Amino acid sequence: MEKRFKSVLGVTGLPLSGKNAVARILKSEGYRVIDMGEVVRKEVKERGLEPGKDSAKFVKEMREEKGMGAIAKLTVPYLEEFEGKKLLITGMRSIDEKEVFEEELDQGINVLAVWASEKVRRKRRERRGRREDLEGQKFHERDLREIGNGVAKLMALSDKMLVNEEVSLEELRKRVFDRAGDII
Repeated sequence: MEKRFKSVLGVTGLPLSGKNAVARILKSEGYRVIDMGEVVRKEVKERGLEPGKDSAKFVKEMREEKGMGAIAKLTVPYLEEFEGKKLLITGMRSIDEKEVFEEELDQGINVLAVWASEKVRRKRRERRGRREDLEGQKFHERDLREIGNGVAKLMALSDKMLVNEEVSLEELRKRVFDRAGDII
């Protein structure tokens, strides 16, 4: 049976660890990128709710109703346009989500975990200025929520780990290919 995608790579990490920076690097290498956070924001808006403000509540309710893989299930229809391509899924938060993708796509997924210290991520939050970063749950509470959702376990069981501490985009690009080249 032929694979639906040339390859599938999941990128995980705590908020502001650099998942999107890694995605931009790999997009320039031909990967098609789907950001699960963007899927959530779109789905929240389509339901007449306010992205950012209502996103955490929406995700919590979806997971309570449909299990910890609920956001992956919500994301799957968005992947169809990328069939036959190299696919990068950013924002995976749990082993359950990885398993949903593997089952739905009928192929394995490599996972790259991106790590940055709390100090560095706090600096990035100020620079990025995204509403959901600045409002709502406090920084530490948000980290604990993400850890509770399974991101720490997914990171611990990832295929590769990338440290993204105060490096230039060019240095990050070098690290991506030096440390994770065999899975991308």
